[in-house]
Amino acid sequence: MATPSGSPSSAARLSGSWIMLVVLGVLAAACPSRARAEQASAAEVKATCVYKVTKFVHWAPETSDETFVVGYFGSNPLDGALEAVFADREVVRRPVILRQLHSLEELDEVHIAVVTEDLGGDLCAFVSRAREQSVLTFGDSPGFAQDGGMVEMSVENRRLKIKINWAECERAGISVSSQLLVLAEQVDDDGCR
Repeated sequence: MATPSGSPSSAARLSGSWIMLVVLGVLAAACPSRARAEQASAAEVKATCVYKVTKFVHWAPETSDETFVVGYFGSNPLDGALEAVFADREVVRRPVILRQLHSLEELDEVHIAVVTEDLGGDLCAFVSRAREQSVLTFGDSPGFAQDGGMVEMSVENRRLKIKINWAECERAGISVSSQLLVLAEQVDDDGCR
């Protein structure tokens, strides 16, 4: 509600500030504290990011799956950090299962796909298949989001940097909270359609 001068009331400013503080607090948990940052690897920070982002995402249509499956390409995803982060955790009130993916067809069986290796010429096929199955994609290679991936993660100076391809998320029927979009860099894709 605005005051007669057109500026938001103090209650509205306080409410907006409170929401932003909560969002920042949740995402700050994805970045280790200064003391722990020296010990935390980039892989641990990225794996934690994958988990934390799930709190700001809504998949549609809702599935009746009993488990939430996080798939990954590569033999050692994020140096084993995904296993540590998702151990005994739930996403959308379902236990998490990690599964190594060997082919694009296996994207039909996951909710999230983490790419930590170069897919080469298969990137467009990967993006297309993930979109068709409403699979939220994460990658850590430069340009991943711009090339059609959904969430690109990098760690610079021990700080997590997130780029989100909002348009690709929408095309896949995945809704990303505007609270996360405020904190991440939004990227337009030039990649696969």
